[in-house]
Amino acid sequence: LSLAPESEMAAEMDVDAAGAPEAAPAAELEPISLAILALIKTSQGEHGLRHGDYDRYRAYCARRARRLRKNTGFLQGTKTKFVKRVLRPHECTDERFLLILLMNAERAWSHAMHLKRAAADEARPRHHMLHRLAKASQWASDLLRIAQTRCDERTRLEAEAYAAWMSANHSLERESWAPALRSFLRARAIYEQLGRVSLLGDQVACREMVSEIEPIVRYCRYQLQASGGADEEGAAAQDDELSITELLKDDSHAIASELLQSKLEPILAQLQARQAQNLDQVIFRGHALPVTNEKLRVSFLRAQDILEKIKSGATEEGAASDGQVHRRRARLDTAVLELYEQLLVEDNEAIDVTRADIKAAARPSDGRGGKAADPAQLALLLRYLQLRKMRHTVTRHQVMLSEMRQRVGGAASAGGEGGRATTADDVARVYSVVLQILAEAGGLLDAPEDAPDLEAIEMCTLAAKAQRCFYLALSRMAATKWAHARALLDRASEYAAEGEELGKNMSTPSADFTEDVSRDRDSLAKLEQEVEGARCRLRASALLERLRSQQAPGLASGVDQLSLLAQSSAVARDSPFVLDDTGSFVCSALPAGASAADLTLVPFPPPLEAVPCKPQLFDVARNAVRLPDLTPHKKPERSASSIFGRMASGFFGR
Repeated sequence: LSLAPESEMAAEMDVDAAGAPEAAPAAELEPISLAILALIKTSQGEHGLRHGDYDRYRAYCARRARRLRKNTGFLQGTKTKFVKRVLRPHECTDERFLLILLMNAERAWSHAMHLKRAAADEARPRHHMLHRLAKASQWASDLLRIAQTRCDERTRLEAEAYAAWMSANHSLERESWAPALRSFLRARAIYEQLGRVSLLGDQVACREMVSEIEPIVRYCRYQLQASGGADEEGAAAQDDELSITELLKDDSHAIASELLQSKLEPILAQLQARQAQNLDQVIFRGHALPVTNEKLRVSFLRAQDILEKIKSGATEEGAASDGQVHRRRARLDTAVLELYEQLLVEDNEAIDVTRADIKAAARPSDGRGGKAADPAQLALLLRYLQLRKMRHTVTRHQVMLSEMRQRVGGAASAGGEGGRATTADDVARVYSVVLQILAEAGGLLDAPEDAPDLEAIEMCTLAAKAQRCFYLALSRMAATKWAHARALLDRASEYAAEGEELGKNMSTPSADFTEDVSRDRDSLAKLEQEVEGARCRLRASALLERLRSQQAPGLASGVDQLSLLAQSSAVARDSPFVLDDTGSFVCSALPAGASAADLTLVPFPPPLEAVPCKPQLFDVARNAVRLPDLTPHKKPERSASSIFGRMASGFFGR
């Protein structure tokens, strides 16, 4: 007896099932409904993708696909042998069969994203990633094939959009711009139409998908235009005038796409290199200093982009302060400080490049290179870069100080990162660092044309000294050192007055220091009011402490003199107290020659009264209680002979 292979048997069973008259056609089955987009978004948010953990999401999809196969009985072979089964429309009786295909597609896609993030530049992981994306696109196509026969209209549209999205991701990674653009446009059109006829929750999900697809569409059009190609469905549309630079500056959620972000970075580098060709000089001390190094030009452009982001963040922070959203302002301050860190990195890189150019210019030329750079101009360029770095450092510290000043002395000051409260000494310490940087910056300005900038630095120094003295005074007030605090407040007033006088008579500084001077003028104007308020608090606190010190010995001596035996002599007076004789009239005016001690209104301290102690009770009734005789109830004691006999019988046996 020979058995046919299982594949042939399965094929014969399929043929028999197809030709059997009792098999119900797929058209007679009830349509299946499945919210594909909502299910995907919920699963991704709950299983790792909220934190970018693609490997965790892949494991979840694999486990769920396995559970669905076991629940539906749609297993592929046994434990020891694998037999592939293809899902057919007439086998889909509920949405669980569709979820098998959907989870397989999501598992393959998340695996591809994990490989891309882990090692996108290596050849073998990239080949594996492309294979997994192709597999995800195939599973999505199978889902669309089943949905077209067994699902309702909305599920068919969602399956079509999902299949187009997966196919577009695969084509985008393979750099097939025309197929990718065609699929993205199809998915965007479907999600736009679904968003118009959906409930509120589904509308939000559809709008998120549309916003995520939009920049990728612009990117594909850019690549097609750069390569000279076009797409029949709108790649050469004239209404899309957004350039790639605007796309790169977009901060929407769509830029977070893993497939798009890695491809935008080299284009950004090319654009910066192209723009750097137009940046050929900088102006310093009235001299046009040429910028010939390509690395230095690109560093300048990156620094300009960071400064634009800082300005936009400062504008948003000022708008948020009017709405009393302190948490949002704190987040913006943190973001601005991170941008300043990046800016200082660019400044250090520019300084290192210029120093390398100075060393190269100092070497003797062999005549084979081009025209050597002027060492004097390179020295001026280095000084310009050092001044720019110091100015950025001071501005960064000013942003830090603005956040610290809001937390000093407040109830929420202990909510820092380290759990320690921000004190006045911390603020004064940062101002000491600012003064040191300003002193170094003043040492770099030694030319006659630097006089206005030197005055600006001097004014900034006076403002920093005034603020430092003010916060040192607050620290001494907290330590109850009133004399030191008063002297520091006087010194802060002197520095503030000198700064205001210098601000009125100083020359117009360069554009680099104009913003710093206006900021310090405003801070000095506010400092005068703060110093006056601190002086009032200082006088009040000192007066209260003096009153406490004077009052404490009098109370102590009065308490020491209290006694039960001396009450009679203390109460004996020529005139009775008003409190003791309220029925008779007593003139409240003091007699001639009497002092305030003769005032007889009430006795103070009040006289002590003897109070009887609480009686002590002793339980003496126990001595008169007779206990009953318990002898009749006591068990009789056993004799020693009976005990030894029982032991012997147990030892030798019965």
